[in-house]
Amino acid sequence: MKNKCLYLILLINIIVTTFCFGQLDNKYSDAQMYFSIKPPLNWIVAHTYIPHKTKVSFYNSDPASAYFRIYIGIEQFTLDSLYSIYQKTAINKGRIIEIKKKRFKGYDAIITTFKGEEYGCYIVDFFIQKTHHKLRYAANPDFFDMYLPIILKSIKTYKPTIPNEERDWKYAQERDDSLDYRKFLYQYSDSKYKIQAEENISTLLWKKTVNQCTIEDYMRFIDIYPTSSNSNLAKKRIEQMKKDINAWEQTLIADSIQTYQKFLNQHPNSLYSIKAIQYIKDIQKYDSARIEDWYSAYEAYLNEYPDGKFADTARSRLEWLKSHKAEFSVDYPSSVKGGSSPYSNVSSPFFPMKITFYESGCKVGYKITGSGWLYDNIGDKWGTNGYKINRGELIIKPGDKNIDDYWCSGKRFIYGYAHFYWEGEDAGGHPIKIEVKIYLK
Repeated sequence: MKNKCLYLILLINIIVTTFCFGQLDNKYSDAQMYFSIKPPLNWIVAHTYIPHKTKVSFYNSDPASAYFRIYIGIEQFTLDSLYSIYQKTAINKGRIIEIKKKRFKGYDAIITTFKGEEYGCYIVDFFIQKTHHKLRYAANPDFFDMYLPIILKSIKTYKPTIPNEERDWKYAQERDDSLDYRKFLYQYSDSKYKIQAEENISTLLWKKTVNQCTIEDYMRFIDIYPTSSNSNLAKKRIEQMKKDINAWEQTLIADSIQTYQKFLNQHPNSLYSIKAIQYIKDIQKYDSARIEDWYSAYEAYLNEYPDGKFADTARSRLEWLKSHKAEFSVDYPSSVKGGSSPYSNVSSPFFPMKITFYESGCKVGYKITGSGWLYDNIGDKWGTNGYKINRGELIIKPGDKNIDDYWCSGKRFIYGYAHFYWEGEDAGGHPIKIEVKIYLK
């Protein structure tokens, strides 16, 4: 029974641990080979270069979860000195409510209980072979106690490697990162690769400066490398960027498609070229919506340019359209009498049908599309497209009218009738339905 209980406890621990922290199968080793570790899957790794040491942080993407930090090459720290620092911090900030030194999971450590404005956390600082590990977990200490052994079990520490200039230079070149070149120069200040390392750092900084492409970045590069061949190019780009800025400010004042296009023609490589293109498209899209003056056109503009130049105006007009309805009416004869056909190729009797649609509110117009059928004197349907007659779309502007003319001919329609249905919406999106029935005599 006792073995079964132990097995059950172990199984629950594995399930909870896996659920909370993921599987530990992703190994990390620091560049100087002080240690290796297996942080939980999907945790973020961040490197921070500090003179004489390096900090590597492992943390969950959820800031309210957990993180731990490992400092490499900080032999000047001791448990006692760190304890003194925390005591001063407690006095200055007044949020650390308890600090004590004790053994923790088999290691000499400092246990700190921290109470912030919104949450508390449990901090443990411990040392393994001159490598300082700090794990902070802002959650339930029970989970902390369960999680820490997993981390400690995965940590493997090593003795610092013997300096090897050729090996470390090759490593820095493979990484091709300014941080690695600086670390190399710090360790080998008189290296035969010193000039090359400094040139590589300058080149990397120049690439970064070009990518960021701001006056401040170019000026910073000139301050750091005043004699570099790229400094003259940086000065020329600063001068050109200032011209671009002045031209752009004038273009913004005019604020028209013509002036934005003129700016693009004169400054094709400017940082503001993309904005100029965006503003041209913005204006064109809004002009199209303004001319149509329909709710769907303004919605399409706002979907594409929610923060556009005319977004506020478009929203205001959209709200106004939706708050008003078209006042529509229709005029048509209840019946028409067949007469002589005005066309030589059309038989008589000829039945002309004129339907007039009005908008009398003078605020919003409407669009309608019609279709229907002709019925002969025995009740059969006549027409094209499966006997259905399509009348197309009519647009009736505010305070205006529009006419639909239709005719049919032939004796078969005497005492028949035409039946049409018109459906659509007004400029505010309100539905419209109209039914027309005209008898033929």
